[in-house]
Amino acid sequence: VEKVVRVNRGQFKRKIWIGREDVVITSRFSSTHNNNTPYEENERALIVYALRKLLVKMCGKDTPPPLLTFERWILDSVAKSTRKENEDALLGALIREKINSRTTIVRDLVRASIDLKRALNISRAVQSKARELLGKRNNKNSSSSNDTVLIKKHRHTSDIKFGKSSKRILKINHEHYNKLSDLWSLYNHDNNTDTKLFHEHLYMMLSRYHTIQGHGFQAACPEMVFDFFRKYLNVNFECFASPCNTYFGRYCSAFSDVDYNFGSSGSFWNWEPSSGGG
Repeated sequence: VEKVVRVNRGQFKRKIWIGREDVVITSRFSSTHNNNTPYEENERALIVYALRKLLVKMCGKDTPPPLLTFERWILDSVAKSTRKENEDALLGALIREKINSRTTIVRDLVRASIDLKRALNISRAVQSKARELLGKRNNKNSSSSNDTVLIKKHRHTSDIKFGKSSKRILKINHEHYNKLSDLWSLYNHDNNTDTKLFHEHLYMMLSRYHTIQGHGFQAACPEMVFDFFRKYLNVNFECFASPCNTYFGRYCSAFSDVDYNFGSSGSFWNWEPSSGGG
């Protein structure tokens, strides 16, 4: 009789990345847009929530947008365009995109049985609102905010939020908190004992990914697959990852401004390896 062995894969009972001692640090691109703040990232998230809500409202109950419509539009605009100086890291490319029948959001809305003319009008209205809200945010004085990043630890997870009165709570389990702490320390030699700075960078990165999350948004292979690649194929770099799900500690990711402090080499589409296969 074959015996079935069940393995508990709970916290600290699986190998979620290779570990800091196995990461070979190499030169990366220089992040020229790494001047974000927790206040700005929090404001950016609120803008995205408002825009997503507007999109759903304009489509109406009878023709809701397909899942991930807004997220796909954001990511496609980021991937297709090089970020300009002083441009918003997440919505900058979106608000200067020329909307037509081939634009990602328009194609998704047409797929949801919305006629082309209405799809164009909805898309342009959301884009116009994004431009308006970003303008209002830029006119705010972020330095007047005394809010800080707060961490509250529970048995299995930690709550992370910006400001005591905020109701927006980001959760992370202790296993990934420790992994991100290790990654951050590897790439921030001069500040690797500055817990306050680490928490600020952690909040900004988690906030960005939480802001654009969607149904089935991230798909990744199990850890044992990456371990096989490493042992038998000598793989040590991921072309599409994030600080949260990278296995190797060296990788490309979508948002260099918030991922850089956790080892990201920037967008794969703009990545220029110096030699070999990584």
